[in-house]
Amino acid sequence: MRLIRTVAVLSLTAVAGGLALAAADAPATDAAYAAGALHASLARPGSAIAIEAETGTRLRVRAEAVESDQGMIRVALFADADAFDGSADDARPLEVQAVPAAPGRVTAVFDGLSPGRYAVRVLHDENDNGILDRVFGLFTLEGEGVSNDADPERARFDQAAFEVPKTGSVTVDVDLQY
Repeated sequence: MRLIRTVAVLSLTAVAGGLALAAADAPATDAAYAAGALHASLARPGSAIAIEAETGTRLRVRAEAVESDQGMIRVALFADADAFDGSADDARPLEVQAVPAAPGRVTAVFDGLSPGRYAVRVLHDENDNGILDRVFGLFTLEGEGVSNDADPERARFDQAAFEVPKTGSVTVDVDLQY
């Protein structure tokens, strides 16, 4: 299942004496997805800021123990086991957020979620190439983490899943492992 929403897209433009804010309606879709057996290649961020005016639950994902300000923190949200576990041919995240990295804690926000079970994978994409880099295909070179602090290498959806209620706010902390 791929999430497609119409959102207000805001762009900031430099004008004489300050900045101007322009708004336009546009479909919000994630441009690129790819999933391996356990790791999703996460979409690159756009240059616009999408603000959604929807009802539902707000999910805050806090990436903890970020080691540097290099690259992006990519947070992939999953709503089913096939996509999270990589067992479906078209496995991909429901939605992806990309936030500039900063040492310590970085927060990504997902708004308007329906109630249900979700899981997240977080990647500190230090070189901003959209994938989890490895040495010899085995050892990770970048930080990664999974909701419920499940082992990023072996986590299954059931181990990483958490409940999202009908309304309100949920915060999930994910400790990155380097």
